[in-house]
Amino acid sequence: MHEEEQKPKLTWVHHFNLFAGVIMPAISITLEATTHICAETFFDPIPTMWHLMLVIFVPLAQLQVWFAIRRGAPERLRLAGLANAAVMGISIFYSIVYIPLLPLAALVLAIGLGLLPLAPFLSLLAAIVMRSQLNRIASKAPQRSFAVRKAGFFTGVGLAIALIGVAELPASITRYGLHLAASQSPETRARGIQFLRSYGSREFLLRSCYSQSGWATDLTGSLFTVASPVTPAEAQKIYYRVTGETFDTSAPPERINGRLVQQEEINFDTEQGGVRVGRRLKALSLASSKLDVSADGDGGVAYMQWTLVFQNDSEVQREARAEVRLPPGGVVSRLTLWVDGEEREAAFAGRSQVRAAYQQVAIKQQRDPVLVTTTGRDRILVQCFPVPPNKGEMKIRLGITLPLLLEDRYNAQLLLPHFADRNFRIPPDVTHSVWIESKTLAYTLGDGFISNQFSPGVFALRGQIQDAQLSRPGTSFGLSRSPEVSQIWSKDPFQTVGFTVQQSIEEYARSLATNSSRS
Repeated sequence: MHEEEQKPKLTWVHHFNLFAGVIMPAISITLEATTHICAETFFDPIPTMWHLMLVIFVPLAQLQVWFAIRRGAPERLRLAGLANAAVMGISIFYSIVYIPLLPLAALVLAIGLGLLPLAPFLSLLAAIVMRSQLNRIASKAPQRSFAVRKAGFFTGVGLAIALIGVAELPASITRYGLHLAASQSPETRARGIQFLRSYGSREFLLRSCYSQSGWATDLTGSLFTVASPVTPAEAQKIYYRVTGETFDTSAPPERINGRLVQQEEINFDTEQGGVRVGRRLKALSLASSKLDVSADGDGGVAYMQWTLVFQNDSEVQREARAEVRLPPGGVVSRLTLWVDGEEREAAFAGRSQVRAAYQQVAIKQQRDPVLVTTTGRDRILVQCFPVPPNKGEMKIRLGITLPLLLEDRYNAQLLLPHFADRNFRIPPDVTHSVWIESKTLAYTLGDGFISNQFSPGVFALRGQIQDAQLSRPGTSFGLSRSPEVSQIWSKDPFQTVGFTVQQSIEEYARSLATNSSRS
């Protein structure tokens, strides 16, 4: 009961300190972090995690100081004095940054929103008032007074300046380098590029390549922004000169205009021309897919043409890549690319030769090649570049020769290729159009396919299939065959005269010892 009597009564000053020093900063931080009003309209007050920690520190520290003042005890005030001084330094910094918003705050003050741009000023005022209260409490214990008034103040302000410097210095240095690199003078531009290579922040340089609003939070950098702002288009050119890479092939910044950006929302490609499929690109999609199959159930062989059309909705050229799982034993025997509406046949060569040619033509000369390489058993990597920007399309066709799987003497099974991995989207309304033509009856156990017989010995099966269904292991088509046919022969395509390839179908009893069969 005695301790309760020692606490000072709550006055309007205490209520003001709680409102201006704790509640208003907390509301301002929460509103900006969830709506990004300031970042999208004027500037981003919390562009990095360092800035976020700085602003969160303010209401938490103010609350700790407020409770220390409420206790009214002169002991253990050193921490409160240190926190109060740090808050004053941070509040002064943000008050200067928010000065251009003061006229707007005055205009909308009547509806209450004007208080939000005033949060740094209110926080600074509350910190000054609480500093005075701390000094009065400390005066009751002279041996503590110096620690609060002198050492605690300068240490706290110095700590705030150091933290602000850590958060702001990379941006200020990079903005200064951008200002030099965008100069009209060739000598100044060269000096700016070298300065950015040596001292600039690649993250901030990349962030400058994207559309940003308003001025900068760094005070030094703001001077250059106001005098001669560097546009995102100029920053993109400077980024290429500094790094040797285009900005859209680098991973985008985590935050743009205050918003956390998911990597899938940015159309960039770090694997272009490489040997990996890479991540999926938002603006690259499959526009159409058509599978035309000519099958011979008696001969146990089929040839299919898979025609693919890719569409690019971004503003830069893109490379479409996919890892395709072929039917067992299938090989790519033909490859076609459409250039200016005309079909161009691909040449076959060793892996190193074709990849070197693709790098030269696609990446360096920016022309239209397509590349298919093996990546494993019954797997190929398909690459085509460039898919033109602004809803441009690129069309290719894969010719695949494959053996049918013989279930017994009466039936053969046809499997279709499918995407094992890809860097493009497949919209829900895009399906694979399948047309199977056979000399014997073709059938499927699924729905959605129509079977026709055009004439004796000419059967067809047609329908649409979703990509998810095409990728299922059990998706297949059946072909009837004549059980009397047991010998198949064909001319050897790699010999001019006198050679044939012969195959025979024979049944063997399953060996119990090895649990295997031969056919």
